[in-house]
Amino acid sequence: MNLTQLCINNIYLDWMPVVVESILIFISNGIILLFILCRRRLRTRSMSVMASSSVCCIAFGTFYLVKGLLNTYCNFYTQPILCIVIQALEWGLASVFALHVTLISLERYFAIAFPFKYQRLVTPWRLGLALSLIWITPILIMSIPMILYDLQHGQQCLIWQSDPVFSKLFTFTLALMLSYFPPFAIMITYGGIICIIRHRSRRIHPTGNENRHFAQRIAKVLIQMLLMTGVYVMLTSPFAIFSITANAESSIVLLKLSFLTYFLAIFYLIVHPFLYAYFTANLKDEIRKRFRNSFPFLNKTTIEILPSQFLGTSNINGNSALT
Repeated sequence: MNLTQLCINNIYLDWMPVVVESILIFISNGIILLFILCRRRLRTRSMSVMASSSVCCIAFGTFYLVKGLLNTYCNFYTQPILCIVIQALEWGLASVFALHVTLISLERYFAIAFPFKYQRLVTPWRLGLALSLIWITPILIMSIPMILYDLQHGQQCLIWQSDPVFSKLFTFTLALMLSYFPPFAIMITYGGIICIIRHRSRRIHPTGNENRHFAQRIAKVLIQMLLMTGVYVMLTSPFAIFSITANAESSIVLLKLSFLTYFLAIFYLIVHPFLYAYFTANLKDEIRKRFRNSFPFLNKTTIEILPSQFLGTSNINGNSALT
């Protein structure tokens, strides 16, 4: 048995899931990205954030796929420059994606909290600046320092992990940003949306006899918030817990568990576009129109959390309507 065969037998089962996950990332995010680019109705400011998120996932999936394919044949870690760059960019893009999830929640909050000022607050320039910052900042504070550290210490891949300061800094930053920052932002923004709904319903019904319709809307917001937060936490938290613990205790078992739960965390990049598309009325409607003949169960009327009569802005935003 030669070295290549030995490496395939030992690593194949570990790295083939990487290849499969990468392909699924391309498919799920590529579908949503194509819908946004090919439908004039979806070329809005809100959808530009979703499109940027899909591009980030596809970029991550590309590096993830290259690493998986090379590891399958035992070539990745024997190519120090390639390994250094891909590992650093993979970590940086994971942080970029986490910031995209946060920005999507904030954008939806502004669309509902300031319906008449939305066009003035979320200008193309401001949105472009926000997207530029969330793309550039993680690369500058995470990827580039990783690359420089490895290059300055003998061009060894992931040599920074042997430095206790760098290792803890990068591991804690990625784990906390990836696993806890986005769900916290989701709960804050959706909590604000619930407060807005209750406040506006009380203005319409000052005596306290709030319309049952608005109570149903609040219930829908709660369900959406719990579902989005629950799925995110369920898929990403195990990786954060095991990676931080493994870094603190230097345990082989915990290191293997962090490696396995990393697969689970990456699976969220596959679920993310469809989850957000389901809760975005105009994108959901466009997908239903396209697949109505093939998938009859998609032929249902989209229901928004906040009716256009209540906001009075159905044609102002034309974007982040929530189901």
